[in-house]
Amino acid sequence: MNLGRIMIFENPDDHPYLQDDYCKGMPAMDACYLLPVSKCAAGLEVPATEDILALNYSDPSQGEHKFLFERMGYVGDRKGVPHMFNAMLEASTIPKSKRYYWWRSQAAAYVVRLNDRSLDQLRQLREELFPGKDSLRNAISVHIRRGDKWKEAAPTNDTSYDLAANFLYEESLSEDCDPSTCLNRELFISTEDVTALDYFVNHTDWGVRYTDNPALLKPDKKMWAHEYAFKVGPSKDMLGSMLNLQLALECSAWVGTASSNWCRLIDQMRATVACKAHLPFVDPTEPEQSRIHLGP
Repeated sequence: MNLGRIMIFENPDDHPYLQDDYCKGMPAMDACYLLPVSKCAAGLEVPATEDILALNYSDPSQGEHKFLFERMGYVGDRKGVPHMFNAMLEASTIPKSKRYYWWRSQAAAYVVRLNDRSLDQLRQLREELFPGKDSLRNAISVHIRRGDKWKEAAPTNDTSYDLAANFLYEESLSEDCDPSTCLNRELFISTEDVTALDYFVNHTDWGVRYTDNPALLKPDKKMWAHEYAFKVGPSKDMLGSMLNLQLALECSAWVGTASSNWCRLIDQMRATVACKAHLPFVDPTEPEQSRIHLGP
């Protein structure tokens, strides 16, 4: 946006989520599952005087939050906000340190717009995997990212998630809560880890709800997530995950680690699409005194 250019997605032909019949012949994931980010396409002719920039790779020499485009040598800042929003943000009450999170939430809400076909699939999946269930309003969403995540970050134990959810529950009771903010002693669990699910279902006093979807359980922690996608079917993995995201947004409080991209997506979507930025999100790895996060 700072360059005045249009972003499009172009996935390689061997992208794992474009390999089954559901996405056969689709040029990119946004064409298969999402509304396109633009009407432009990579195949359009570009005048000889113009240039196409492609997001290429991270460059450690540019610092942790820098990235490069492979042509024209453009360097951007992942912690930045597009300049056209600066005046609006200066007039807002959003602290400078939070404006990056505001922008990331807006961008996520725009990109993750499911198309009509995907929405129809989620309605059918909900009937199949979460049938006859009441709304999750006043429940606590807990996303436990395991599987191959240990290759990137040390896993957080089940007890830490349990304590974080209990902290949220007790905090809600200590305030003069109304029906929209008082939490029930009920969790919605989404995870790849069968042992984490067993812990909450059989070894705690929480009421626990989850989607009965074996395709999302990944017991082999040595196998990469995309390998599991090939094994169970990429569209089953993607649509099952999107159903869990949709259900998580129905909740009234959230527990998840900031080291997980999916937890950050839940945070971004609940603060925008679900209009619940005023409700708490807790990272179980943080000290208790800084656990409540209001807003993106």
